[in-house]
Amino acid sequence: MKILVVSIYGETINVRLTGGKPPEVGTEYFLEDATRGTGAQNRFFHVLIRIYFQSGCFSDDALTEAELKRCILRRLTSWKMEKFAYSDREGKLHVVRERSDIPQWIMDDPEEKKARVIGYAPDPRWSDTDLKERNHIIKSLISEMNTTGVSGQEFEGILKEFYDG
Repeated sequence: MKILVVSIYGETINVRLTGGKPPEVGTEYFLEDATRGTGAQNRFFHVLIRIYFQSGCFSDDALTEAELKRCILRRLTSWKMEKFAYSDREGKLHVVRERSDIPQWIMDDPEEKKARVIGYAPDPRWSDTDLKERNHIIKSLISEMNTTGVSGQEFEGILKEFYDG
């Protein structure tokens, strides 16, 4: 179910049902902010990672589930370089935050750029992704798992649940 909080008066909350089945009267529910990733998405993603790792069908250089998760997030999230280091003609090392701060003579020459520039980006974290990005990651991961030949009763059950709602 998806609801929109319309108003709050003291301990009374007025909501509007915006999707799914209505809540049952007398049942307690935990609310989550639907603009951020949900707990259900979190659990679903980690189950997919476990199934993918156990299948051995991935091509990433990962020896653990945590390493596979990191590789997948690097591939499927929109992460950017946090800082750059480059060496000048005298060999002095400079650290800058923006690519535009690297001298143009380095950036214009592919060989110089390859030899003199290195970028640093922290590993992306699942907890830093929003609802839209999580949906993209999960759909892309399922597609990748299908393409690489992941199968089995648990995976088939998850696919059925995912596509049937």
